Amino acid sequence: LRKESRQVALEALFKLPPDIRQVLLLKIIQGMSLRQVAEIVGVSLSTVNYRLNQGLTDLAGQLKRAGVV
Repeated sequence: LRKESRQVALEALFKLPPDIRQVLLLKIIQGMSLRQVAEIVGVSLSTVNYRLNQGLTDLAGQLKRAGVV
């Protein structure tokens, strides 16, 4: 079940728009600060915050619909 859940989570992540996915990967997987993410992506800190929140909300919804959460 754990391996299946991981696969569903990865599929959900890659369904997100690239700009939102990039922020999630840099912040959560790479452990960067919001400021570092903003510098790398080339957008404002508020845009990074928006994309992070939107991505987490969308990801949670997808996982809930898939029965993972």
